[in-house]
Amino acid sequence: MTATLADRIGKRTWVIVPSAAIAHEVEHELLDSGRSFAGTLAMTPAQAVRTALAERGAPMHRTPSTVTLLAWLREAITDTRHRQPRFHRDELAYLAEFATARRSLLRSLLDLRLFQAAYGIELPQLAERAELLRSFFDDLSGRLHQAGFDDPARRLARASRALEQPHPNDPDLVLVRGRAAYDSPELIGIARTLAARVPFGLDEIEATASTGTRPYSVVSAQGAFSELLEAVARARTCMEKGAAAHRIGIVVTRRDPYESFAPGVFASEDVPFTAEATARLAQTPMAVLVSQLTALVAHGVTRRVLATVLTASSFDPTSIARHGLNATQIATLDRETRKARCLDGADVLTCLDQLVEARPSATTTALRDAVAHFLTRIAETRAKISGAKSATQQARALVDFIVAFLRDDVVGARDDLLARVAGLEERDRLGLGAVTIDDLERDVGDRLQEGTLPPVGAHRDGVKFVPLERSRDLVFDHVFVLGMNRGALPRRHAEDPWLGADDVEKLRQLVVPVRAAVPDVVLGERPRPKLPDEAEQVDLDDLTRLVGGATTAVTVSWLRADESGQPKAPSPWLRILARELGPPSDERIAASPRERVRGALQAHRTLSESDALLVAAFAGGCKSLTSLAGRLLDDATAIERAVTWQTARDSFDGGDATRHAFDPIHLGANPKLADTISASGLESFGKCPLRFWFERVLGATALEDEPTPDTVSRQEIGIAVHEVLQRVYEQLIAANALTSSSAHEQASALLDKELQRTRAALLTPQARRLRLLADHVFATWSEGLGRIVELDVAEILERGLRPAELEVEVSRELDFDSPASPGTRLTLRARLDRLDRDDEGNTRIIDYKTGSFDPTKDLGKEVLRGEKLQLAIYALLLQDAATLPEAELRGVAPDHLAKARDALPRRSLSSSLQEHPDGVRETLGILATILASGSFPFRRGHQCNFCRFRAACPRHHAPTAARLSRVDDLSLFWRLETKTLKQPLLVGGNT
Repeated sequence: MTATLADRIGKRTWVIVPSAAIAHEVEHELLDSGRSFAGTLAMTPAQAVRTALAERGAPMHRTPSTVTLLAWLREAITDTRHRQPRFHRDELAYLAEFATARRSLLRSLLDLRLFQAAYGIELPQLAERAELLRSFFDDLSGRLHQAGFDDPARRLARASRALEQPHPNDPDLVLVRGRAAYDSPELIGIARTLAARVPFGLDEIEATASTGTRPYSVVSAQGAFSELLEAVARARTCMEKGAAAHRIGIVVTRRDPYESFAPGVFASEDVPFTAEATARLAQTPMAVLVSQLTALVAHGVTRRVLATVLTASSFDPTSIARHGLNATQIATLDRETRKARCLDGADVLTCLDQLVEARPSATTTALRDAVAHFLTRIAETRAKISGAKSATQQARALVDFIVAFLRDDVVGARDDLLARVAGLEERDRLGLGAVTIDDLERDVGDRLQEGTLPPVGAHRDGVKFVPLERSRDLVFDHVFVLGMNRGALPRRHAEDPWLGADDVEKLRQLVVPVRAAVPDVVLGERPRPKLPDEAEQVDLDDLTRLVGGATTAVTVSWLRADESGQPKAPSPWLRILARELGPPSDERIAASPRERVRGALQAHRTLSESDALLVAAFAGGCKSLTSLAGRLLDDATAIERAVTWQTARDSFDGGDATRHAFDPIHLGANPKLADTISASGLESFGKCPLRFWFERVLGATALEDEPTPDTVSRQEIGIAVHEVLQRVYEQLIAANALTSSSAHEQASALLDKELQRTRAALLTPQARRLRLLADHVFATWSEGLGRIVELDVAEILERGLRPAELEVEVSRELDFDSPASPGTRLTLRARLDRLDRDDEGNTRIIDYKTGSFDPTKDLGKEVLRGEKLQLAIYALLLQDAATLPEAELRGVAPDHLAKARDALPRRSLSSSLQEHPDGVRETLGILATILASGSFPFRRGHQCNFCRFRAACPRHHAPTAARLSRVDDLSLFWRLETKTLKQPLLVGGNT
C-alpha cells in the first residue's frame, strides 16, 4: 500500500517521532498538508510514554537525579559484593578515585538498562570485564525498584505493558522512523509493542522522492565566526525572499566553537533561530542567588564578620540599601571575610545587597536589623542541617531558608530550581542517608548544573541551528553545512568503555530480529548521494541524507584558516558531494569585515543592521557609527561593540592569545620603494604616511561608491580633459600657430573638434540618454574650456612662453642633505603635463587640474608642511640654478574659471620659495628619511574627512598617539605643522 503521512492522520492521532526536532518538523508537515487537527500530536517516545501512562491513570514515579545516582555509585563501590573476582580490585580503586570514571560507568549502566527494556531481551553472558558492569546493573535495578523510582528503562517497561492491551480512549498511533530510531531505544520499544498488538497494523509507507537540481555552493572562510556570520546573513536573505525560517537549517559538524557565539551572531543579523537547550540553568540570576545562599549556610560566616564589615566607615547603610555595594566596598568585604577564614571571600556574600529590601528611607538601624535577621536565619539553617538525621530534613530546611529570601525581581526558573534543591531527599529513598555540611554546597551546585535552558534569543519557529549528529531525518529547503574541513568527518561512534567488541556483537545479534519486525514510516526521504559501504556507519551517512533532502539550495563551507591565520584544508568528502550534486560554485569569504560587507553588496544581498553600522563606520568613522547606532537601536550594545572595535583597531591577536599594539614604524626599506618614487607618490606620503602605507605598500582598496545614473568618475573626466588639451596643443605646436595672429581662431577650432570626439566621456549615463540635458552639460564644458584656452593663448602671445613639450617624463636623483636629514638622497620621477619655454631659456611647468581647486591662493605653507609637494618636486627636478623655475597648477574645469573671476585659473609656487628653496628641500629630506626607515605615522588634517581609510585610522586613539609622539625619529615630522613662509626651516637658520 502506498500512502503518505497525511493519509494516516485522523481526528485523534499520535505521531511518534525519534526526537523533538523531528516532532517540530512533523507538525509543519501536517500543517502544510492541511491534515492537522486539535487531537493530532507529534511527540517523542519519552513524551508518548508519559502521556500513555497518564491517560491510563498509572502512577508517575520520580526519576532520581544524576547527582543522587552518583552518590549511590560511590557507596556501591565500597560494597564487598563487587570485590570478586580479584580482577576487579584495580578497577574499583580507579572508580573510587576518579569522578569521570564513575560518570562513565553510570551512563553505561543506564544505557544498558534502557537497551534491555527496549528490545525485551535477557542480557547474555558477558566478558570478564563487563561482568563488573553487570554486578552494578543488578544492584541498581533492585535499588530503583525498592525506592519506587523510575528511570527511562523502568518507565518504558511500564508503558509497554500498558500499551499491550487496547484502551477505549487510545488514539490512532502513527510511527515515524528513520535512521535516528537506532539511537532512540524508547522508539524501538514502543514500535515493538505496537507491532505485536491487534488491531494495530501499519503498512509500510513509501518515501516520496523529490527530483530536480539544487544549486550547490562551496564557501571558504577565515575563522569560524566569519563562517557562521556569512551563513546567518545568507539565511536572512533567503527569508527576505520568502523562505520559511523553519525550512532553513544551519548544521555544524562540531559544536565548538559555533555554539558559543551563535546567539550573538543570530541577534546581530536579526534572524530568529531554534537550538537545543545547552545553556546552564545554574547560570541564571536566580540560580546564582540560590548557590550563594547555600554557600553562606555551608561556610557558616559569623555575625561578627559581617557586622564588622558593614559598620566600617566606608559603608553607608542607606546607599547600600538603595544601590547595593560598590567596587570599593566589595573589595573591603572580600578582604575582611578572607581574614575571617572564609576562603571564598566576597564571592559568597555578594548576594547581600539583593537580600536587603531597597527602601529610600532605610536607616542604619533598619539595615543592621535586616542583616542581623539574615545572619540569624543562616545560623538556624546551618544548625538544622548539621543536626538532621535524614536528607529529607536537610532538604526541607534548606528550601525554607532559600524561599524566605527569594525576590520576585530575580529572573529564573524558581520551581525547577527549588525542586532540584529538594532533590536531596532522594538520598533517603536510596538508603544513602544525609549529606555532610561540608558537601552541601557541592551537592546543590551539581544538581543546579544538571538543568539546561535554550540559548538566549532562541525561538520555536526560527532557523534551525543543530549539530550534524542531531540533524538526522530533518528535511530543509535551504541547508548550510559548516566546518567541512579535513578531519571533521568521518567520525566513528564512540565505543562503550565498559563493553568490549565481543559483548557489543552479542547484543547486536539479539536485536537484529527485533528491528526487522518493526515497520518503517518516513516523512518522505529525498534522493541522496551514494557513498562507499564503509561510510554507512559514520556521520557521512547523516551528511548525505541532509544535503540530499534539501529542496532548494545547499551551501557547504570550510575554514581555509582559523582565527589565528593557521591554514586549514577542506574535507576530501567535498569531492563526493560535488560528484553527486554537480559542480559547486566556489566562493571565498573575506576575513576582513569590510571586505565581507563589500562582497555582500556586490552580490546584491541586503545588509543586516549590524552590517549597515559597519558600512557607516567605514564611511564616517567612530563618531558617525555611534550616532547611527543611537538612531537605529534602543539598546547600547551596538554602540559598545563599535567603541570596543574602534579602540582596539590598531592591535592584533598574538599566538599566545595576547593583544599587541601595532604601529607601522621602523619597518625597514620596502622593495617597492627601493629604487625610485613618483612625485605624486611622495606628495601622497607627505599628506599622510599611514594612508600611503595602506594604498601603496599593502595595496589595500576601500569600498568604492557604486556608479549611479547621475554621476561620472572624476578620474575619467580628468583623463578626458587632459587628452583634449594634449591633442589641441600638439597640433598648435606642429603648425607653429602660437606665434601667428590667427592663434585664437585655430585653437578654438581645434578645441571644438576634440571636444566632439570626447563628448561621451564628459556626460553622466543619464545625460547621455537625455538630449537636452546632454546639450546643456556639453555646452558648459565647451564654453569653460574655450574661455580657458582663449586666456592661455593670449598670455602665450603676450609673454612669449610657448608650449615646448607635452607629457614630459623626467627622473633625477636629488640630494636632500641638511642638518635635519644628513646624507639623504632620493631618486624622484615625474610626468609633466606641459613644459613652456621662451626665447631666453626661461622655463614654466604647468600641471592641469580638474578636481578641487582654489585659484585665489599661492602654494606656500602647504608646500613647506609637506601637504602639496607635487609642483615643488617638478620644479626641483628641472632646477639648474640657485632659484626654482616657474611652476603652476592650471585649473581646467568650468567652475575653476568662475572662482578665478574670468581670469586664468592658476596656483603658483610662492616667490619666496622659488628664491629660497632650502625650506622645501628640508621638508622633502625629512619625508625621505622616515620613508627610508619604513615609518608610516598617521597625519591629521582636512584630508581625513574624505579618506577612505579613516575608520581604520588610530588618529583618535590616545594610546597610539602617545606611543608615536615618543618616537625620536618622528619628532621633526610632527613639527612640520609649525613651518611658515617666515620660518621655513626647522633646523639651522631661517631666511
